[in-house]
Amino acid sequence: MKAAKIGLVLMVCGGMALSASVVTAVETEDTQENRFLGDRWNVRLFGNLSELTSDVSAGRELGALINLEELLGFDDQIGTWGFDAFYRFSKNKKHTIRIAMVDYSRDASAAVSGTVPIFDVEFLGEVSSDFGNQVGTLSYEYSFTNTRKTEAGILAGVGFYKYSLKLEGRYILDGDSQLEEFGSRSENVLAPVPTVGFFVNYAFTPNLILDLKTTFISLSIGDHKGRVFNTHGNVTWYFLRNFGIGLGLSSSDVTYENTGGDNRIKVDLRQTSFTLNASLVF
Repeated sequence: MKAAKIGLVLMVCGGMALSASVVTAVETEDTQENRFLGDRWNVRLFGNLSELTSDVSAGRELGALINLEELLGFDDQIGTWGFDAFYRFSKNKKHTIRIAMVDYSRDASAAVSGTVPIFDVEFLGEVSSDFGNQVGTLSYEYSFTNTRKTEAGILAGVGFYKYSLKLEGRYILDGDSQLEEFGSRSENVLAPVPTVGFFVNYAFTPNLILDLKTTFISLSIGDHKGRVFNTHGNVTWYFLRNFGIGLGLSSSDVTYENTGGDNRIKVDLRQTSFTLNASLVF
């Protein structure tokens, strides 16, 4: 996936260049109407081929992060799905509400070499694991310019990050090999995280559209600490009046830690995805 990451950086740089070039664009009433930029509604379904790196710690005493792919046998490349939808609620198409969701949940079973310290115990032998990782976002977007050919603006909203981890197998209590049990341990948390960012959309032709978006946040509130950086880019061909297909690239880097209360968990997640999408516009 190194080539994917390089490609993503180039797409972001291209988007920033486009953003700089359109700030002075003059909007007119007779500009050419294009798909996506001129549409009021858009609903898009994604299929993702994702490369994942997941480091997690959980329990009353948050210890060192463990790598789910290396220690517990999780696949580092999986097929995932998601959706994205927006509604432009103003006549000038400058004000937009967007909702999105993606699911990176996985399960695994592996024979552990040695022990895995987590949930305040040490798992060993055959261990079955489930890791839930769902992300939903709700955001408001404002377009500084939308000529129906070029669009650029900023966004603000909130992301809902839901993480859960469950392990089942034999484990040692209090580091004493004489105290061994079989059972399951689990933890889950729902973290609302504010987010801000910018976006650039460009019509190469009336039916061939490039859309780029970057969001980011870093905050610390009480027992919650986190940092999120997401980048998405797609090129979509609307071969029918209300339907299109496209290709894209996305990348996420997320760290989150909840050190208080009953649900204590720490995650460090990195994801790069090639995407296929199908869009319905009207």
